[in-house]
Amino acid sequence: MKTFIIATVAPDLHAAIVAVALQELGERCVRWMSSDLAAQHVCVELGAKQSMHISSADINFASDIIDQDSVFWNRRIVSQVSCDPDLCAADKAVAESENALFLKNIVALLNLAPRRINDFYSASRAENKAFQILVARRCGLAVPSTIVTNSPQRIREFVKSNERVGVVAKPFFPTVWKAQTQHYVNRSALVKEDLLPSDKLL
Repeated sequence: MKTFIIATVAPDLHAAIVAVALQELGERCVRWMSSDLAAQHVCVELGAKQSMHISSADINFASDIIDQDSVFWNRRIVSQVSCDPDLCAADKAVAESENALFLKNIVALLNLAPRRINDFYSASRAENKAFQILVARRCGLAVPSTIVTNSPQRIREFVKSNERVGVVAKPFFPTVWKAQTQHYVNRSALVKEDLLPSDKLL
């Protein structure tokens, strides 16, 4: 019997369905909610015994860190971990930083599983836009001229030299600004030289 550890978040119905299917096939399956780390008790032993134990209201999982029958599925892992809201601002910042680093340590150990689905480090690298463009080019895909920069001068030069064919500005990740009655999202957009803002905003 294999042990499947699925790193996910609570609303992930796909992971829940897969977990039920694996259990019906007789496999051991644990869904670990990385977003709930603050509500979990996690203990990693790295002495003569090398093991991990995660427990909360929804999970009770214990295993050797390198279990030859384990399968780790990096379905979805959050990068930010909440902490006690009653902490003062300075302590809260430190606690959130420590929790985020603790989460990275847990994932690094789970990712040692002999069998991995969506390897954590490969998946993290693949999220980078510049890396995606480079791989696409190497695979022979037609990719337009692209720059990734924080230099206002290079942005203006690039827009001016490519305005005839058109220039698209794209964020690394969509951001939402919330107002009282409306929400604003920065999506990909056509850019022209006369529409560029000041260097400070660029």
